[in-house]
Amino acid sequence: MGSLHCSNLLAFFMADPKDEELIIQHHGSIGDEPSPVITERRDAHGYYWRYDHPSGEPGDTLDAAICIAVEVAADEARRARKTHYVTSRPMPTAVYILPCDHPELSATAMSVMFELSPKGKVIRRPKPTRH
Repeated sequence: MGSLHCSNLLAFFMADPKDEELIIQHHGSIGDEPSPVITERRDAHGYYWRYDHPSGEPGDTLDAAICIAVEVAADEARRARKTHYVTSRPMPTAVYILPCDHPELSATAMSVMFELSPKGKVIRRPKPTRH
């Protein structure tokens, strides 16, 4: 598959949010092997979304993924009535959307970039902070 662009990323948020065990993966190419680029699911801990940025992909794609993650996290925070975070991990580069009490926040070393409240408040962390 070719580059992932903003419009391609948006297509992955069209699934029915009522599905309890929703799992969506979009595969891109890293070298000759296809690998998951976006993973989205709902489980016992709530909503989970991850974008794995391929090493050969331009930085603009990562920026687009972060912008989309903020929009999706805001919707999820309102829908679930729970604060959600947009976080990042430097190596390998990944962006996450997780509810504030998701166990992966403490299991994986990641930095919080944005905090989105159920009432629509967006707190941007000028310097990402470790959770």
